[in-house]
Amino acid sequence: MVRTRPVVQSQVVTVGSRGPRGLPGGDGKSAYELWLDEGNEGSLEDFFASLTGQAYTHDQMIPDLVWNITHNLGFFPNVMTFNSAGTQIIGDVQHIDKNSITITFSHSSAGMAYLS
Repeated sequence: MVRTRPVVQSQVVTVGSRGPRGLPGGDGKSAYELWLDEGNEGSLEDFFASLTGQAYTHDQMIPDLVWNITHNLGFFPNVMTFNSAGTQIIGDVQHIDKNSITITFSHSSAGMAYLS
């Protein structure tokens, strides 16, 4: 059996002269306004506090299928979980609200959850 390669055709694009400048666009939303649009609530000071890189570490000492975690961070954090040997494990993370989550695993595990 003889295999042939597909024929590739090149295209030449000619660039002409630049046209006139368009009208200026309107002002976009501020970072604070975008933060509010994401469902957050609070003052400008609350918004600034949310940018501080807050984090929470949960120690799950007793193996369990479901870890219930109250972190009180006031936002929906990123979550990484590790078993007691330090190997990353993956669970189903459910954000209950801005201060608590549950993580469900396929088997009982002990370890740590890092939320940021």
